[in-house]
Amino acid sequence: MSRLHAHRADLLALLPLWALSRLLYSIPILIGALSATPTGMENRPGFPLVADAFWYASIGATGYHAEPLVGGLHDVAFWPLWGIVERLLAGGSSDLDAVAWAGTIAAPLLLLAAGVTWRGLFRVRGREDLAALLPLVLFFGPAGYVGSLAYSEPLFLLLSGIALRSASASGVIAGLIAGLTRPTGVLLGAAALLRHGLGLRRRLLLAIAPLLGLAIYLFTAALITGRPDPWALTGGGSWLETTGQAKGVIGWFIEFLDDPLLLFATAWWWLPIGIATAGLTVIARDERLRDLALLCALTIGVVIITGLWSSAPRMALAALPALVAGWSLIPRRPRRLLMAMTTSGGAAAGGIAAADLIDP
Repeated sequence: MSRLHAHRADLLALLPLWALSRLLYSIPILIGALSATPTGMENRPGFPLVADAFWYASIGATGYHAEPLVGGLHDVAFWPLWGIVERLLAGGSSDLDAVAWAGTIAAPLLLLAAGVTWRGLFRVRGREDLAALLPLVLFFGPAGYVGSLAYSEPLFLLLSGIALRSASASGVIAGLIAGLTRPTGVLLGAAALLRHGLGLRRRLLLAIAPLLGLAIYLFTAALITGRPDPWALTGGGSWLETTGQAKGVIGWFIEFLDDPLLLFATAWWWLPIGIATAGLTVIARDERLRDLALLCALTIGVVIITGLWSSAPRMALAALPALVAGWSLIPRRPRRLLMAMTTSGGAAAGGIAAADLIDP
């Protein structure tokens, strides 16, 4: 079967679950969107300019700014490529709403494309079991809402899947662009060094591309802000002064001991990280997946160090192979129940994000 026919077969196999998941998530997101007002979080304009979608659309519409935009926060803390893609999809418009709507419409389609890419990757690596479970993990769960809002995760998942599957120029370009899309994009470089069946020169080329993407972002942001750690401007301080990054997950749990409900919420949001960590035991034993295991281990480490608990489900998507493998360890009946619970939680999170109450 040619690659084109394989992609077509994967697309047809994924379409029903993708459509069902988008329908399920659209209901709470629609309710949240109708509740969003210009007096929402940080006085932003309302849906679709809610949560992180506002920042990406702002970058796409008007570029980076040296001064804070809203709430004392800076747009340079966000990687730039998704905003640029949104503007291109909006026909080059600099209208904030047009850019955000372009991203909102494109996100579900990019999520579907990412599913096709990753399903093909698992099958090429000889893991039909992971390919079969992929759509449930990717389309549903606590982070499933990212495919229905103008977030950068669907684009990043598509790019990372291409970078990890291709050894040609398309893999190099995807790795470079991924390094400009999400903070964990640079970790694709480490994974490239362990790619099976490639020569050293090709592995080095694939490894350098994400680093170059990160370097472009840092250089651009540093020119604007005059500081080497622009991502820390999300919290207004240096890397070590930013609350979540300084405390890490242990510090968060100590602080939440006085609030059992908040502690439960934190544990619930960290469930995907726990599942992905368990999945590492599966993929690390498969020599065909050693590069993916390294990528996932580094990603999980980054999430734990930063301690950004409310974004943990989204960040866990960057460790997708381990996440899928972790779900495969759960017996079928408990898995169905847990998946239903996490889907409900993810749908609620999408509604909360659409209402611009928090940035989940």
